[in-house]
Amino acid sequence: MKKQVTETRLFCDICCKKESYKKCLECGKDICYDCTKIAAKVYQHAVHFSGSEDGLYCHECDKKLLASGDKLHKAYQV
Repeated sequence: MKKQVTETRLFCDICCKKESYKKCLECGKDICYDCTKIAAKVYQHAVHFSGSEDGLYCHECDKKLLASGDKLHKAYQV
């Protein structure tokens, strides 16, 4: 029996791998785990804890938000 299946896959916007785990909070770029180390800034959501990496921004958005003084971005910096 044949079935037609439509599948949506996420690809990293930096390296084009099929895996994509996180999104930039500002622009929405999909970024894989490997590329977060070189193409993104990750702010931890709490002191003395690590895990969900809620505050992920690509370098371009991080620079833009540092200059503009976005409230959420400032909260992650604190």
